[in-house]
Amino acid sequence: WFLSFSKEYLIFSNIPLNSGVGSSASSISSIFQSLICLFGIYVSNGYYFSFCKKIENFFHGNSSGIDIFCVIFGGNILYNDFIYNKISILYNNALLIHTGKPILNTFNCVFFVSIVFIKFNFFVLFLSISFGIYFSLLNGSCFLLKYYIKYNLYLLKLLGVVSYKVSCFINDIENIGGCAKISGSECIFGDNSGFIIVFGVCFNFLFYYSVYYSYYIYNIKNNIFGVRFV
Repeated sequence: WFLSFSKEYLIFSNIPLNSGVGSSASSISSIFQSLICLFGIYVSNGYYFSFCKKIENFFHGNSSGIDIFCVIFGGNILYNDFIYNKISILYNNALLIHTGKPILNTFNCVFFVSIVFIKFNFFVLFLSISFGIYFSLLNGSCFLLKYYIKYNLYLLKLLGVVSYKVSCFINDIENIGGCAKISGSECIFGDNSGFIIVFGVCFNFLFYYSVYYSYYIYNIKNNIFGVRFV
């Protein structure tokens, strides 16, 4: 595509930047959707996805594309080896906690720990955990969900990407019977780790701890439609 004119976009978003919840994917997909409507052309979903993924690679180096896929198509996505499938999972008593914007983004974090990640074959371990979490949610097993999320946290601590403050918060959540998983924007420096998803804790208890740690609570809304004009 070659435009004979330039366009400026003013974007209003309620998605915090660099916090592990796909802010760049949302911006890219919404701009591309507006261009499609502006020119009144048809673009297949496959081309829509591949084009936006190429743009996101400028932000993340080599994006998996899962954020782009979620934004475009909506719903819950199972991703495995560049294969994407929409799945049906009901979140039971889950909330998002924003710990603050990390000093470095996910790409910087991955680059920082890549040598250790490859040397000790962390990929296989995290892959098994991801499927464990998936099947736990699919079958509604709170016990297994807590087990796999705690194991995930253990590996992240070995990699050195969990701040002391976030570790204390998650420990408090576990002490009252819940579990918490860092959403994807791990921390190398500072205290902030973007978003954390918390399972199995009533709102009142979570509100108390979020105030104590100066964190913010977000509700989870399962949008099955994906990007669209409203």
